[in-house]
Amino acid sequence: MSKKKIKLAQLRIGMFITDLDIAWFKSPFFTHQRAISSPADIFALKESGVKTLIIDTDKGLDVEVKKTSAAKAKSAKSTTPTSLKEELCVAKQLKNKAKKTIQNVLNAIAQDKPVVAKALNPLVNDTLDSIQRNDQALLTLLHMDQQGDALVTHAFSVMSLSLALGKLNGLKPSALETLGQAALMHDIGWSKLPKNLLAAGKTFSPSEQKLVQQHVMLGLKILEKGSGFSKATQQLISQHHEYHNGSGYPKKLSAKDIHPMAHLLTVIDTYDELVHGLAEGPGMVPTMAMRKLYAMGKAGLLDLQLVSNLVHLLGVYPLASPIQLNTGEKAVVTEINRSTPLLPIITIYYNRQGSPLSRPLMLDLTKQKDDKLREIKKVIDLTDTGIDPANLLRLSL
Repeated sequence: MSKKKIKLAQLRIGMFITDLDIAWFKSPFFTHQRAISSPADIFALKESGVKTLIIDTDKGLDVEVKKTSAAKAKSAKSTTPTSLKEELCVAKQLKNKAKKTIQNVLNAIAQDKPVVAKALNPLVNDTLDSIQRNDQALLTLLHMDQQGDALVTHAFSVMSLSLALGKLNGLKPSALETLGQAALMHDIGWSKLPKNLLAAGKTFSPSEQKLVQQHVMLGLKILEKGSGFSKATQQLISQHHEYHNGSGYPKKLSAKDIHPMAHLLTVIDTYDELVHGLAEGPGMVPTMAMRKLYAMGKAGLLDLQLVSNLVHLLGVYPLASPIQLNTGEKAVVTEINRSTPLLPIITIYYNRQGSPLSRPLMLDLTKQKDDKLREIKKVIDLTDTGIDPANLLRLSL
């Protein structure tokens, strides 16, 4: 048996842990000995306060990542991805196309004209192409400050993230098309409700809550008047607020009666609402939203496996997360290292004294050579007074 003590930041999927630096009753698992099988396992250990742990390299992976010749050959055959910077330009153009597409839908609804499903497909297909080239571009875009019509930006964000997670889950092209259409149209019923309710940033009164819940049925009526929307698309929209434990709406369905893709749409819709403050309460940083989502999964409201897959997609520290390092420097997560979720690529904007850098410093936390390594200490709450005096940590278009 070969045991090794490592830091939590070095932990990755495929390792086998044998001991933790916390008491057994504080552990998120039944036993300290466990194979790490998902990003959610790493997230749970982080939330429990684990700093160091013991791994058994005979039963799982070691710290060093070594590609086999077969893996290298497979990598060589894969399509060369575009850079994040290059694909981000494409993603911005795609968002503008989405605004026009969704606005055309809203105009048709206002004029009592039918919405045509096929009109949405070019946007869905272009989004899938972008995800294929570099999925982090769209993920970066949806975490930036969003200006303009909340309903339009929410529809685009939910579609982009749903398609990325659907692709990760192995959905077939026809299923992805259905999911994309449903994601674009899932909240279209809001167009029939008072605009001041969306992104209100406050708790709804009982009468407001009852009114808000009508958006599901209002959306279905719009689709029924439309052309080419499948029964599956309508089903996903009808169920995107249903919860595993039967506490959702409008029909309080239990998990077994909910369409599998509706589970996915619910997770993504909830996440985007939390990040951008579209439901009750103000928006929150991505990591806090992920923490809330994980708690909802543990409580039986959401599909915990889908939440785990979302952690894998977004990273433990999602793109655009403002963070503070152990050095006192402040930075933003700009790219994800999916093999090491706790060690993303970051851009440092403030030095140790809290002063803005004349030139931001990009750093891959997996490739440090200094004696004193930089580590992420905490996620920054940008609502704290004076935390970001030069307004550098909130990425926007």
